[in-house]
Amino acid sequence: MMDSTFFDDFEQMIVRVLALQRPVANLSHPTDHDPDREIEKILAPYHDAYWVLGQAFAFRADGFNPTHAEYLSDFENLFTDNQNSSKVSVFRAASERSIQEWNSILALTHECRKLITTVASQEAQLGQQMADLALRWIAIMVAVSDANSQVRNTLLDEAIDIYALEISTIQSSRPVGELTAFELNHYLEDAFSKLVGLAEVKDEIKRQVDFYIIQKLRSSEGLSAKQGNSRHLVFLGNPGTGKTIVARIIGSLYHKLGLLKTDKFIETSRQNLVAPFIGQTAIQTTAVIQSAIGGILFIDEAYTLSTSDASDYGREAIDTLLKSMEDHRDNLVVIVAGYNAEMDRFLDTNPGLASRFNRRIEFRDYSPPELLVIFDKLCAESHYKKSAAINPLLLILFERDKKASGTSFGNARYVRNLFESVIEHQARRLANTHNVSRDELQELLLLDFELALGETLPTPENNHDILSDALSRMQKLIGLNRVKGEIGRLVDFVQLRKTRKSVGLGYSLDFSQHLVFTGNPGTGKTTVARLLADLFFALEIVPTNRMLEVDRGQLVGGYLGETAIKTTEVIKRALGGVLFIDEAYTLSGSPDARSDYGQEAIDTLLKLMEDHRNEFVVVVAGYAKNMDAFLDTNPGLRSRFSRFIDFEDYKPIELLQIFEGLCSEASYSLAPLAKALLASEITRLHTAGLTCDNGRFCRNIFQKCVEFHSQRVAQINNPSIQDLTTLKPVDIRLT
Repeated sequence: MMDSTFFDDFEQMIVRVLALQRPVANLSHPTDHDPDREIEKILAPYHDAYWVLGQAFAFRADGFNPTHAEYLSDFENLFTDNQNSSKVSVFRAASERSIQEWNSILALTHECRKLITTVASQEAQLGQQMADLALRWIAIMVAVSDANSQVRNTLLDEAIDIYALEISTIQSSRPVGELTAFELNHYLEDAFSKLVGLAEVKDEIKRQVDFYIIQKLRSSEGLSAKQGNSRHLVFLGNPGTGKTIVARIIGSLYHKLGLLKTDKFIETSRQNLVAPFIGQTAIQTTAVIQSAIGGILFIDEAYTLSTSDASDYGREAIDTLLKSMEDHRDNLVVIVAGYNAEMDRFLDTNPGLASRFNRRIEFRDYSPPELLVIFDKLCAESHYKKSAAINPLLLILFERDKKASGTSFGNARYVRNLFESVIEHQARRLANTHNVSRDELQELLLLDFELALGETLPTPENNHDILSDALSRMQKLIGLNRVKGEIGRLVDFVQLRKTRKSVGLGYSLDFSQHLVFTGNPGTGKTTVARLLADLFFALEIVPTNRMLEVDRGQLVGGYLGETAIKTTEVIKRALGGVLFIDEAYTLSGSPDARSDYGQEAIDTLLKLMEDHRNEFVVVVAGYAKNMDAFLDTNPGLRSRFSRFIDFEDYKPIELLQIFEGLCSEASYSLAPLAKALLASEITRLHTAGLTCDNGRFCRNIFQKCVEFHSQRVAQINNPSIQDLTTLKPVDIRLT
């Protein structure tokens, strides 16, 4: 017997098949039409044929006990087309199970007749083709009316094959631009179903399709039709957000709408448009444009065509592009793509750009759940799987790395790179395993992820542990009592801010996370900066505990323009963590050094600190006097670096402790007399002002003592462990 959802399913299928063929140009009110009235005309010529079929079933149910052969004969007569003969055997099996269910068949035929007689038609030829399809659908559904869901689904798959074959034949005979609203929306739904997220992008494109459909309808009714905004588009967003894929979809869509003659798609960039010599760029750009005529020209990172260099030939490419867009206004669509800010500057370089590219579509970064869906799709496509327990950890990772990367986040590319790295480490793990099972070949373990990342996956529970561990390591540092006090107050301040926020209270003071470390070399500034990265990560000030240490050499270039590029690249790498600039005062150079580009590094640093505020922390370090002069070179420096931590020189007792720590790390020890001698010598040198290198001083004298020890022990036959590890007074030579 039929299940309760049968008629609902059947009606949806019939309406879909018939409404699909309703030409857009003939719809008077597409947003308010009645599918039943539309289908009525379509099947009008077939009322008698279907009535005969229905009466035959009804007559048999009422008065005859038909034979198996009679039923199959009537059923197979519906499929006279030879191309469908192979399907009959499939339907025959279902019909054999249906033959005793005449009451069900009778009820079904009455429902079918009721549906079909309330439907309408437009074009006679198309109506006949669709009516034939509808009858085949009815016959199929009659045949499977009593089949179980699995059998029914199998048969419907076969029916869809017939439907797709017929529909493609009908559509191929129709001119481009006369597809129905249903067909266009169905194309978009199918294309968009493969894309994760991008709800706003999809909505914008659907609005554009609706506009063109309505204007076409207005034109068909003799009403004025507007052309709308320019068909050229600007795609804004970070890498990996689907801009290229959506551009291809739009190319196919414009072709289906009749706005373009072909669905050709040409993707290009600066490298293919700009030549190194004068006059060549116009020729090169024109050749690329000619290859795209009739379709879409997609220019990725289009902002690279405009630079501040007056001698750059990118402007020639822009001028050539604008002229070609005017010459081929009806047969070329250009889509330019890139980062938001850069594309704004690009469009400002030429008044013609803004007027031609007046429609923008913004591609937002994927959310962590969407990134997880993308990762899972990659797994499914490549036949991998992972434990669901890994998902929460990946969500935290995605959130962290998204914040850390800021505007340079790779989105889907980031996920693909992670996926490829994970499966590479899975392969390395399994390579030396014997008798690897099918499940093992598919399973991605937590270990594979952590090896790919080079770290354990972050968990929400370990922030407190990281904070406690960092504070504990801070307290174990030798000396630095003033530094420990400053850092402790900073941690207390941030924690109190978080507590106040959690109960809905505001902040009493603004918080500047950037710091200035002042002090002599070797006082632990770099070590404390690394601990600060852990502390700020645990306090959720930055999304990672990465610290990037640089100096002038990595920031300043050797010619005009190089410094801004180098500094920008360094800051992009530091986003999400701590950037530590040692001897930062060297960036300011000397007042009379006109060719020094350090000031350009300072200006670039300040701008990017503003552009990426709250996305990373900058710590600048150096001698107190020099750093004071450095902060005076630009008013913006003092306003951004308002928190100072001074690192005092180590006292003699602290220098001795540092020396003993170096001994312990290298498996050495000090004999009692050697320790007393060393303490005396350190005090003497400290008083003379010769220990200003602090920790470096300790490492240097330790290296000397080890060398003298080695020279002494080399003269001993069969030295004992004690000989090999003990520094004696004779080894203590500091000068």
